[in-house]
Amino acid sequence: METLFQLILILALLKYCLKAGFFSSWRGILFYSLFAGIIALAFYPLIILLESKAFEKVLSNPGQVANIAVLITFEALGGLLVSIAMLDNLFAERKRKWKKILKLTPGVLMIAAVFYIELKVFSNFPGRPFPLLAALTAVSLSASIGLISWGIKKGMPDVEGRYELKFLTNVLLLILAVVLNAALYGSAPARAPQVALLFQTLGFLALAMAGAFAGMVIYRIKRK
Repeated sequence: METLFQLILILALLKYCLKAGFFSSWRGILFYSLFAGIIALAFYPLIILLESKAFEKVLSNPGQVANIAVLITFEALGGLLVSIAMLDNLFAERKRKWKKILKLTPGVLMIAAVFYIELKVFSNFPGRPFPLLAALTAVSLSASIGLISWGIKKGMPDVEGRYELKFLTNVLLLILAVVLNAALYGSAPARAPQVALLFQTLGFLALAMAGAFAGMVIYRIKRK
């Protein structure tokens, strides 16, 4: 299950890098890169108090895994709506300022990804000075996010394509949330309430994804 969780965090970081490239100038990439580093430094006092197996314990708790799946679902759904709103504003004759603000939201999963990476760094380098590890993690994260964001922006100069890639990333997050729920159900004893809850969740996600794709199709038809 941890591998699945790692895939989710990778997608969260990819979405974060895509957001950094939505700004017209290099300042957006710089801001997002520095923000990731600051988050890593801010987590340092908390991480040194945790056990190295903290995430493994969280993932072994069905209740907490279910809460994580709900969080992923809400962030992905919110991301889909934001992507559609930003695409609408991109091609609108009259730009709406409130929609421009939407690209400033970093996302909760990205913060979880930074936390996870720093915890892994601390657990894999025992005996090293914690302040030094925190500083190196912050610098490495900032540099990596900056380079990836710049590379995506240069490799995909069409901003519409990057918006659509972000939309696809959120769809994949929704799918992984479904898989996470399925893995949770598969690792627990079969009980009727769990079966009902699982199918309710799958139905809700299927409807959400269908609605998101329908909105995208309608938007494209409207543009033609």
